[in-house]
Amino acid sequence: MEQNYPMATDKPTVKQVQRNDSKVLAQFDTKRKSSPQAPKKEYVRCKLIRGHKRAVRQILSNLIPKTTIHKFNATDIKAHSLWLLIQQIVSRNLSTFQGLSKTESGPITDGRAKRTNESMKKCEKSFNAAFCRAYFANNDVRESFCHYLNLIFVEFDPVILSQKFEFSCCRNQKHTVDCLQKWSDLQRYLKTDMLKELDCEPFEISSDYVTLPDFNTFSNFEILDFADSDNLILTH
Repeated sequence: MEQNYPMATDKPTVKQVQRNDSKVLAQFDTKRKSSPQAPKKEYVRCKLIRGHKRAVRQILSNLIPKTTIHKFNATDIKAHSLWLLIQQIVSRNLSTFQGLSKTESGPITDGRAKRTNESMKKCEKSFNAAFCRAYFANNDVRESFCHYLNLIFVEFDPVILSQKFEFSCCRNQKHTVDCLQKWSDLQRYLKTDMLKELDCEPFEISSDYVTLPDFNTFSNFEILDFADSDNLILTH
């Protein structure tokens, strides 16, 4: 009997995507215990969706964020450009974002004081797959979320990103090139695989807004030549 084998171009299955999730998050450490402890997927989803909702509320109120995971300096041109892109998407679909951004539009854990007993029976109990799938069902929401992630990662510095996400890539005093790879893996997962595992099509938007860190602060970087400082190698 002839057997059909999957082609190399076949899309990854949900199980394969979920394995990517476990692999990526396992690289990080909450630092809450003496031994490394990886952040949970629902914690990451919760943090990002709550942040995205808050960003929308700030845009609707014409505010620049000064706290939270997506805070930025108003003089940062790259970050401000990303904020304006999100603002444009919100403006073209106000009704969707106005409803989406309300705290009571989240799981039962959010906006409890504003809910009726009837509405509490209908909402999800946590930031589970069902809630997240519904949250990202709208194209404009996914597009704005992609820009939102670019905003969070605009300063691609392990120190800053560790503070934003409240977990770290290592326990060393100085970061290494491996740390950059871990954060790059996380960014890629959040922009693509996290949505794919929810059966949502991600927006493939490349970011031209990233600011790289000062490599002199890394423990194993060396600049070969001042005239060619873009070429960086690991020291041994």
